[in-house]
Amino acid sequence: MIYRAFVLVPAPDDPGRLTQRAAEELRHSFADRGSVVTEPEGAVVLRVDGWSLSAGLARDPWVRDEINEIVDAAGSNRPDAAVLRTYTARFEVSSDPADPDMDHFNDYLIACQALERIDGAIAVELADGSFMSGKIIVAPGT
Repeated sequence: MIYRAFVLVPAPDDPGRLTQRAAEELRHSFADRGSVVTEPEGAVVLRVDGWSLSAGLARDPWVRDEINEIVDAAGSNRPDAAVLRTYTARFEVSSDPADPDMDHFNDYLIACQALERIDGAIAVELADGSFMSGKIIVAPGT
C-alpha cells in the first residue's frame, strides 16, 4: 500500500520556515528511530527502516480550488469549513516504497499527526477523502 494524504495549511508568510517547521515536527516524532532531511526542492523526507515518506509544500494557484473541492466533498458540515476554504497551500504526503504488509501504517499516521501540529494544519486521507482527525481549526483572532 502506498499512503497518500494532503495536510492543508494556511497561506504561509514564509514557505521556507513552514517547511522547516514540518521537518522539526517529524524529527520530534521520530527522534528515536528515523531520520528527516529536507531535499533541495523543499520536500521534507522521513526515512524509517528502508521506508520513506515525503511531504512537499504545494502553493500552486489551483491548490485553493482543490482544497475547496475537498471541503465540499468531505467537510461542508464542519464548523471550520469557512476557514478551510481560505487555505491556499498544502503538504502533499506520499510514501515510497509500497508497504504491502502495512508495516509502516502507524508511522504514516504518526507523521500526519506530527504535521497537524503546525498551526492551522489539518490532514486529509486521499484514499477516501476523509479528514484524519477530529481537529477543528479556529479562525485567527477569534
